[in-house]
Amino acid sequence: MDSKQLRLRVVGMHCGGCEGKVRRSLESLPGVKNIVVERSNERTTLTSEVLGAQQVMEVITDLGFSASLAEES
Repeated sequence: MDSKQLRLRVVGMHCGGCEGKVRRSLESLPGVKNIVVERSNERTTLTSEVLGAQQVMEVITDLGFSASLAEES
């Protein structure tokens, strides 16, 4: 299966704890790697071998943050 690089806009991260919460949740997902969470510019980038953007955004939304797709390649 091909890997997809997802770039998401994540709104609502106010501190390093929020950033860590998002990172840890994404790390626990199957086939997700290369996670970069940047609270300062509201960006999260990752590579997914299994999950699509919608599934990843649902996980982030369930944490209490707003997520939208910035780019998928």
